[in-house]
Amino acid sequence: TIDNIQLKTDDSSGWIIVNSGTIIMKNSSIMNNDNNQYQEFLKNEATGKVTIESGIYNSYDLFNNKGTLTINGGTFTISTNNAVNFNETGNLVINGGSFNAPNNCFIKNIRGNLTINGGNFSGECVAQNYDPDYYKNSQKIESIINVNNGTFNTTGIAFGNTSFSRYSKIYINNGKITSTSTDDSVIAEYGSDNTISILGGNIKGTSISAGLLSSNSKMIFGSNDGVVTKDSPIIELTPGRLTGPAKY
Repeated sequence: TIDNIQLKTDDSSGWIIVNSGTIIMKNSSIMNNDNNQYQEFLKNEATGKVTIESGIYNSYDLFNNKGTLTINGGTFTISTNNAVNFNETGNLVINGGSFNAPNNCFIKNIRGNLTINGGNFSGECVAQNYDPDYYKNSQKIESIINVNNGTFNTTGIAFGNTSFSRYSKIYINNGKITSTSTDDSVIAEYGSDNTISILGGNIKGTSISAGLLSSNSKMIFGSNDGVVTKDSPIIELTPGRLTGPAKY
């Protein structure tokens, strides 16, 4: 257990913590001193299990997760313009906390499982399914994002499957999702063989993009593969656009 540790680092690059065991963190402060360009906080290996209960965490990259990472609370900020957190083949569960990525997507999900049950998110983007080797994904390993609750205020795409994604799935089950962008869709599909299911929640933005570049992708509203959900989504688009050619 790491409890009530305050750490500032002057190292210009590398991971502060590399874990392959079990860690519980709480009441701690991990700060990137002077916003060092390449300083990174947590690398969680495939056998690693990390639970973060509380604290303040500010770094160039906050984490690269290949194991099990559970976030129950805390304040998390990406400190520089181009940084991003990766859930790479890992299992990431966010139950609460405050998260900010002013100029990039907070999480890129690479063949992993991301579940958001709560929390307050702000910045350019919350999460995207992204696979740099998507064309080699012959085993059809899925990247999955489940959004069960939370408040999401973005200036760009809140959730999406990028053009570098395949066999990816996004399930919006609940939550308040708002994008103030006049150019980007609040929820976007750009990959191939992907699925986005908007099953519930309150969604506001200018548009929902269902695959300008996609092939064999589909978007489902108010049902999960034909099974109608109890609570239908509330979607408010101003001026209001649904763009294809993905299947609805």
